[in-house]
Amino acid sequence: MPARDEAVRLGACLGSLAAPLAAGEIAEVVVADGGSRDATVDVARAHGARVVVAAGGRGGQIAAGVAACVSEAVLVLHADCRMDADVPRRVLGALSRTPQVAGGAVGMRFAGGGTGLAIVSGLNTFRARFFGISFGDQGQFFRREALAAGGGFPDMALMEDVELSLTLRETGETVLLGGGIVVSPRRWSGEGFFARTFCVLRLFTAYLAARRLGLADATGRRYFLRYYGREPTTRP
Repeated sequence: MPARDEAVRLGACLGSLAAPLAAGEIAEVVVADGGSRDATVDVARAHGARVVVAAGGRGGQIAAGVAACVSEAVLVLHADCRMDADVPRRVLGALSRTPQVAGGAVGMRFAGGGTGLAIVSGLNTFRARFFGISFGDQGQFFRREALAAGGGFPDMALMEDVELSLTLRETGETVLLGGGIVVSPRRWSGEGFFARTFCVLRLFTAYLAARRLGLADATGRRYFLRYYGREPTTRP
């Protein structure tokens, strides 16, 4: 679980894991903290999570978290999301039933309604189901051995989720389980919704084209700068 200054939201996210943890369907929870300046680390430890500290962008945080895991299967859950209690059982079932599956995504829905958010979640589902490319807030999961075969988790400031999807597709099959991640709408609400949507689609398309031509920025810095309008934070 990558996190940076998420103390306000992290408790609800970790709380959603309580039932599957108690049932033994989750072996461990690792929070990869990117140098938080609030109480993120304290909240994580209060909920029984193991904390690792990593510098760089989100891809670097997740890579550090994956390296600290001991389980054969890993699910990445963003700190501003919540997970339905049956998700771990469904993930393990999909991996157990079909050995050729390298990983995939759970699928997401936004907390709250609205036509715009419904369109975004629908586009996310369409892309993951028919093209096998998921975003990080869709609950990406994978076998550790499949990830290792693809060169490990992509240490990128942005587009790490897209690169992970493409890597998994190259090492095996991917699946979409049909939903179970509840995502905060905070990054999409308010003014600028359509501009943000267009920006995401433009960067996604540009990355796919550049990757096919062998011109993609392997650090993700260029895409981060275009999306956020600033350099990636390198804390700690």
